[in-house]
Amino acid sequence: MVNYFSDNTAILFFSRTPKSESAVRIVHENRSKNRQVVGLLIESIKTKLISTGLPVYQYDESKQIGNNFSERLTNSIDDLFLKGYENVITVGSDSPELLNLDFSLVKSELEKGNAVLGPTQRGGTYLIAVPFKFWKKNEFSEIPWNTSRVFEALKDLYPDCIVKSELTEIHTYTDIIDLIKTGFENNLVLQLKRLLNPDYFQTYHTAYTPSENLFVFSERGPPQSASLHF
Repeated sequence: MVNYFSDNTAILFFSRTPKSESAVRIVHENRSKNRQVVGLLIESIKTKLISTGLPVYQYDESKQIGNNFSERLTNSIDDLFLKGYENVITVGSDSPELLNLDFSLVKSELEKGNAVLGPTQRGGTYLIAVPFKFWKKNEFSEIPWNTSRVFEALKDLYPDCIVKSELTEIHTYTDIIDLIKTGFENNLVLQLKRLLNPDYFQTYHTAYTPSENLFVFSERGPPQSASLHF
């Protein structure tokens, strides 16, 4: 495994395109608004990842290889290790709070040899950061993905991992409203408010159906020019 890159840590953005994702993640009964919400989540998180200065690889449905979610995720992470990266940070497009995550701290822990995980309110995970020395492809593929046991299974696989704060994963309209009601705000949440206004205070419930999503799922100088790899 030879690393030809200037940085030994890469970010895997494991997310479908807005068109494909909005067909399976229904957060609003209005099809147009649903597409806008899902697109806003994906594009805002992608922008955040690029701003880290780390190389970012987006694996959407055109690049994912495998017959099921487990195979597609496992193969995507493994592909970055095969490219020569020593550390891979994997995130999806489910959590608006991800925009507030300090990725330099995650990178620092990886460089110390620590795996880093971030739980969600449903027992899933919004962050899987693993050094190559801890990469166990076969065991990783056996995690019960798309269940409420994902995070605990990952903790069992990486018992000495660093655990970040719990964040909210968005799969229903109610999830968005619950996040807004906590008072949490960043630019993405403000955009969601504007998009959903005036209906975001209405009582509206969409049944939660697990879909194929990840989330149920250092010291650095000034950021250098980041690269987004397709």
